[in-house]
Amino acid sequence: IGSVARTLSWDECSVETASSYPLNSPFICPRVEDNEAELRFLVQSLIKMAGLENKGQMGPNFARWHSPESPLDPLLREKYIDLTAKEPLPEAKQRQLRSTRKLVFDCVNAALIDIAA
Repeated sequence: IGSVARTLSWDECSVETASSYPLNSPFICPRVEDNEAELRFLVQSLIKMAGLENKGQMGPNFARWHSPESPLDPLLREKYIDLTAKEPLPEAKQRQLRSTRKLVFDCVNAALIDIAA
């Protein structure tokens, strides 16, 4: 997921800058760290909504999975995507947020399947 954030942020920053300096460098576009924090928050929110938080247990909690093919309940996808913001957002920002949440949902679902394999 972190690499997705860096890839998405390259539109706003120079590729040379992003690859020439360490991640904690002041020359990195500040939006990279913001995007990573936002994605981390979205993943944590999704895991919590799905009831898959690892509360002191070792390994993934397979009993709470929707199915082996789709650990996250497909019905949760729409609920997760349609979370409303505290403040009204412009339509373009809403579409971007929905697309990001769809991507996060699909990536987390795929990652859970990979973890179980």
